Amino acid sequence: MNIILTLLLCLVFSLGACAAPAAPAIQPDAVGLSFTIAFVGDTHSHLDPVETLIKISGKDTLLQAGGLPRLASVINGLRAKDEVLLLHAGDALFGTYYFIKYGVAADVDMLNALGFTAMAVGNHDFDKGPEGLVEFARLAKFPLISANIEASGKPELQSALKPYTVLTVKGQKIGIIGLTTTLTPLLDPSGPGVKFLNPAETAQKSADALSQAGVDKVILLSHLGYDLDLPLVKSLKGIDLVVGGHSHSLLGPGAMKELGLEVAGPYPTVIKDSEGRDVPIVHAWEYSRALGVFNVKFDDQGRLISYQGSAIIPIGDDIKQAGPGGQYANLKVGSAEYDALLTSLKPAGIEVYPEDKAIGKLRDTFYQPISFIGDKVAVAEVTLNERDLAFLVADALMWRAKAAGLKAQFSFVPVSYMRGGSIMQGEFTGAPVYEFMPFESPLVVCEVKGADLKRLIELMVNNPSPYIIVKTGTPYLAVSGLKFKVDNSQPRSVIDLQLDDGGPLDLDVTYRLVTTARIAKGMFKVAETTDFIDSQVFIDYARSLGNLRLVSEQRVQGW
Repeated sequence: MNIILTLLLCLVFSLGACAAPAAPAIQPDAVGLSFTIAFVGDTHSHLDPVETLIKISGKDTLLQAGGLPRLASVINGLRAKDEVLLLHAGDALFGTYYFIKYGVAADVDMLNALGFTAMAVGNHDFDKGPEGLVEFARLAKFPLISANIEASGKPELQSALKPYTVLTVKGQKIGIIGLTTTLTPLLDPSGPGVKFLNPAETAQKSADALSQAGVDKVILLSHLGYDLDLPLVKSLKGIDLVVGGHSHSLLGPGAMKELGLEVAGPYPTVIKDSEGRDVPIVHAWEYSRALGVFNVKFDDQGRLISYQGSAIIPIGDDIKQAGPGGQYANLKVGSAEYDALLTSLKPAGIEVYPEDKAIGKLRDTFYQPISFIGDKVAVAEVTLNERDLAFLVADALMWRAKAAGLKAQFSFVPVSYMRGGSIMQGEFTGAPVYEFMPFESPLVVCEVKGADLKRLIELMVNNPSPYIIVKTGTPYLAVSGLKFKVDNSQPRSVIDLQLDDGGPLDLDVTYRLVTTARIAKGMFKVAETTDFIDSQVFIDYARSLGNLRLVSEQRVQGW
């Protein structure tokens, strides 16, 4: 049931010294070592800065956070002071129009130019199928690693990926093990012939192999998610630290929370392994908005003895703040108010950085052919979150279906289809639309019996997906042309299903609904296909309205 199965399934988790009396000769791994780790995860084809909302002294404030050219400036500063291992915790691909237009090419060229040294395979790195991942590995100047991917059924992929890599830093060997979420087959098109094995067993096997090879400093580059990294560490030995991704988690101090940012835990989060050793875990948010920095020091026995760091959120000097009427205005660079604001952001790791010119120029070569994504679409009267957008998308699908004579009676859009995106208040362009709806999936009309639809919604009501980041009480499903209520006695049930014409949904009647091919796959019987693409339908609908506002009627009650 593709996306609905994703909604319903729960997470599974599945060297020594020698010396001659006259002239001491010290082997590289017999001395201590300190170096810097810089990393990202879940960049999802976000080459550009991301508009990011925070609150300062109760005022809504918009920052232009990150973007790969700006992260490059931070990385350059780190490299001027120390040797840097630059790591990616997976999901480099999928999420903006850059991926729609260029496939893997734009991302891999940018990551090569930045000088990445290793990358874990994420589930979305399969979004062009195994063949796309093979192409990514062919073009990448750094290894793609995953210890728990077994691809003997896809020989080209098997040879393109390694369970771990060994890098040399200041003459000493550093082992880096990769892990990939075992949910990949449910989330993305990894296809037949690719298996995802137990993460704990495969990580330990790789750690043991590295130890036997004399590598005593080991980093786990995990694309399992923050909540799974914590118990995983408890079951392992021989891992010195974890650099993680998949859950889009921001770790950091209370100063970040004070700005309204969602912080999953401290940076680092420290967990004891199976032998009682402290293992730090670090994550660095999402969409190229932040760069994780971690300075580590090992003793001459390969033990991690000290570490420090933080997530750095580099921003541009274009800062907007909402006035009493909710309209945003730019703060004047260099004004007392502007300087005071920057000072207040520093404890949260937020500072102004310029874009690196060379990386910015490379980004621009990819942007220029798709600059139309910067054209105005409409005006949002209020900031629209993923739930708001899901209902507007449901309306857009019905709008297009009616105009095209598709005879659909209602639409069906899970909130998770919105990819957690938003549209900020004010004029907006096509760029954020392709970010919250990057699938380029065509509209389809499906046939479903009333009783089957009721059962499906009840499954969703009783088994909400852990992947949907919405507030408690927010519906996980958006509809248009249909209304219903949820009876919260256990198990929950759906009652009072009503069509927009006022009539009740007949459980014995077969209805026509409009959705997208990605949603419908494996779930509904497709009666009619179209050439209308989801993102373009929404853009056309928004332009027809001119102004977007919240859907006012309560189509889903009690959920």
